[in-house]
Amino acid sequence: MAGTWKWNMSFGLLGMGLTFWLSILNNMLQTTLIRATVIFVVFFLLAYLFRLAFGYVNPRSDNDSTLSYRREPTSNQDGKAQSSTPNAVPSAKEASNVIREMLNEDESSQKREHKE
Repeated sequence: MAGTWKWNMSFGLLGMGLTFWLSILNNMLQTTLIRATVIFVVFFLLAYLFRLAFGYVNPRSDNDSTLSYRREPTSNQDGKAQSSTPNAVPSAKEASNVIREMLNEDESSQKREHKE
């Protein structure tokens, strides 16, 4: 789903404020508050439906926006590639290289243990 509940709240408060302002000129306070509250609920639910529909039309999740921002990896003291952002998602090639290195380290340590 696109957006957050804050969009719903903002849209509901906008409708409530507009209704209150237009209704207070011609009605009593109690009638105005009832109408404004009803409009708040209606606008809140309409915003939810719009967000739901937009989520179906544009299926990108909220986390996808962070995936498009990547920095080039830097190397640490061992010479191995290290991402400069802590939450960066590695590419498939980087991930496969890390797994290969881990498997090679594991195999070499097992061979050393068997020789001793």
